[in-house]
Amino acid sequence: MQINVTTNALDNLSPKPAAYIAYHASGERGTGRIGVRVYSSGRKTFVYHHFVGKTAKFQRLGEYPSMSISSALEKFESLSLCSDVIKVTKTSGTLADLFETHKTDFIASGKRTYHHYKTLHSTILNSELLSGNIKRFCEKINVDSFIPRDVRRTFKRLDGQLKITKVIRDRIQHHALHDVSSFHSDRYDYNEE
Repeated sequence: MQINVTTNALDNLSPKPAAYIAYHASGERGTGRIGVRVYSSGRKTFVYHHFVGKTAKFQRLGEYPSMSISSALEKFESLSLCSDVIKVTKTSGTLADLFETHKTDFIASGKRTYHHYKTLHSTILNSELLSGNIKRFCEKINVDSFIPRDVRRTFKRLDGQLKITKVIRDRIQHHALHDVSSFHSDRYDYNEE
């Protein structure tokens, strides 16, 4: 629960069956937070919540109304300047930093790295070489011109005749899991008579 620490707000905090803390809505990060712990008896105490290492620490500052809000905030300010409180440093990272961090995380997780793909690049065929060979072959045997959609349709028909399952066909053709072909309209998928 977040509140603005004012006299009215503190007076309006009603006790509940279990104790709870209402924190000051400051929006500041890295300095800890000041809050008011409300007990089931109705007693209210100022608390300072901060982290040392990775463990949360609560420090009692004083009781309300015997301690004023201004003195609680002064005590909070002095405690938030301690060296054991984790400070969040705001540094603007660059895009190069982001890529470098991603690359080191990629290497640490054991996945293939950029260097591995760079060495594989020499073994990959040039796409222009393949398309040129296909064009020469089609001219040689007098094949009419075609578009990739024709190849996909022909493949879909022929692999259905070969009894290749729909899941494998969709993987080969990079279809989404729930696309149009997921509707059952494949005539080759029926049982043999």
